[in-house]
Amino acid sequence: MSISVRFPCIFCPSAVCVISLINTAIIGAAHYDRSPEKHVALFVFGDSLYDPGNNNFINTTTGYQANFWPYEETFFGFPTGRFSNGRLIPDFIRVHNYVNGVNFASAGAGALAESHQGFVVDLKTQLNYFKKVEKQLMHKLGAGEAKKLISLAVYLFSVGSNDYLSHFTSNSSLHKIYSKKEYVGMVLGNITQVIQIGGRKFGFVSLPPMGCFPGTKILQQGINKGSSCFEEVNSLAKLHNRALHKSLQATQNQLKGFIYSMHDLYTSFSERLENPSKYGFREAKMACCGTGKYRGISSCGGKIDVKDFVLCDNLSDYFFFDSAHPTEKAYKQLAKLIWSGTLGFNSKTWIKDANSSTLGPQMKLIWVLPENMAQDNNFRPNRVKPRIHRSTGDRAVQHHRSTGGVQFGRPHRSTGSLMQSDRHVKNNRRRKPAESAQKPAISIPNQNISKAYH
Repeated sequence: MSISVRFPCIFCPSAVCVISLINTAIIGAAHYDRSPEKHVALFVFGDSLYDPGNNNFINTTTGYQANFWPYEETFFGFPTGRFSNGRLIPDFIRVHNYVNGVNFASAGAGALAESHQGFVVDLKTQLNYFKKVEKQLMHKLGAGEAKKLISLAVYLFSVGSNDYLSHFTSNSSLHKIYSKKEYVGMVLGNITQVIQIGGRKFGFVSLPPMGCFPGTKILQQGINKGSSCFEEVNSLAKLHNRALHKSLQATQNQLKGFIYSMHDLYTSFSERLENPSKYGFREAKMACCGTGKYRGISSCGGKIDVKDFVLCDNLSDYFFFDSAHPTEKAYKQLAKLIWSGTLGFNSKTWIKDANSSTLGPQMKLIWVLPENMAQDNNFRPNRVKPRIHRSTGDRAVQHHRSTGGVQFGRPHRSTGSLMQSDRHVKNNRRRKPAESAQKPAISIPNQNISKAYH
């Protein structure tokens, strides 16, 4: 069975997402020969932390897309739409017996409809699309099988950063309009919709220290301008994380069958930013790709207002790829933590008969993480059969082969702000790989995209 639907998606303005329910496993499942014991689906909601390229297919501006070089240069060899140089967290949290699923995530999206309104698909709209998928499953599988699939499925959520950052990047006053309690209530209200349909197993991540992003630090005014983390932003993240954790605990006590795991992304980010060498990084303040102080100006790729940008050559040294998003190396480490249950807020919700207290053991019939991630670097999508699912968005470009290494001008000698091997790239002088033609796969005609924005 194969279902493909065109939807507007989340966490980056403008992109109609091509969503596929395929009887396959996601990236890398070909490495495993074991037969699945259950048929389990994965549904993903959120922003750029999870968006695999859905914004390629909605009507938005380039600032909310990453479907151009040098994004995905390291792993995929061509731009898929991911905001990194390679894979994201969902790409590493691979499912052994995952046969159906939809990734609704959209870069730039938030729980509030007003966040980047008109450019992204907010969380509520994502949930509305999930309801449409549920109806299609009912039609294709029958009520009984559809209900079983939904009840056994796992639901991943990553949302909130854009709702708070929009105040500092666009003079929005949303955080003043909604109290923390009201905001968290909106997030939980959307989750409750999934529960009412039949969802039971949920995975969350807390907000990271957004004030320490290269692109956020340069927004500071006054004496501390750009010199350290923007603590006003970090304080909002901490307040949100405490409120969400408390509300999730209350929801678990009130709703029968609701179980969740919440990873403390704030701490896992902070540990790497404060002590990068401990985790294999040399640079955790400056982005690999961008312009200005800390390369905090979002100019990577030269597609927006600023055409010139600096691109590092030593990616493995960097925690941040662009002004707000980590490198694949960082995402790999975070995925391992999420899988193992390290730095989880709650310890009892995933306890099983085997006395496990982590997401991994509890969901071992649902999830599979690469047993040797170092060797997994040799895996490339264009080396496997097209049946392998690429987390939504990649399927439209799976035929596009990497053009290989390309030289981009002369190495820029260190001036103090650049590492010696970094490249200063001028948009009109560089040669780049051909960008993929992001065309939807088989699709079902959808309503006017503008109706999704409200």
